[in-house]
Amino acid sequence: MPFTIARTFSGRTARLGYRHSRKYPARPFGDSDRFPPNSDVHGRDLLTRVDARSNQVVASIPIGPQPRFLTVGAGSVWTLNQGDGTISRVDMKTNRLVATITAGIPGTGGEIAFGEGSVWATVFEVPMTRIDPASNAVVQQWVGPGGDSIRLGHGSVWLTDFAHAKVWRLNPKLP
Repeated sequence: MPFTIARTFSGRTARLGYRHSRKYPARPFGDSDRFPPNSDVHGRDLLTRVDARSNQVVASIPIGPQPRFLTVGAGSVWTLNQGDGTISRVDMKTNRLVATITAGIPGTGGEIAFGEGSVWATVFEVPMTRIDPASNAVVQQWVGPGGDSIRLGHGSVWLTDFAHAKVWRLNPKLP
């Protein structure tokens, strides 16, 4: 059963996946649950685990402010928190927040991805931030123009710069 994600729009959670939505399709990650970021009635920002088979909430985990993007890797769900520029790490087995990483990348926009043994985040003006899952620390950060969306595949980091209509293919093994 695939792992699906919902996105938050204006504080509301839109449940996506399976046969519900063509506009916002599910994103498989090889697990049986979903982790939509959202807020509760008290304004706390949460990562909510939903069992995909029963559609029941399994856990709601408090995370950093204004989570917008998430990725899965190294046995964890990672969220990019736009409110303070941190990255939250939630252990998928225990449903507990295990780290809040100060990345210094607050603001709107951006993206987060996992691949090549690292967590990668991007926002405008800070095109790439690399986090080592073993130490839960920022190990590399690049600043300057660019940054919008980031993905990993075929042994490369793929970084977009929407404002300048560019896509870069980068070697993650080079400094």
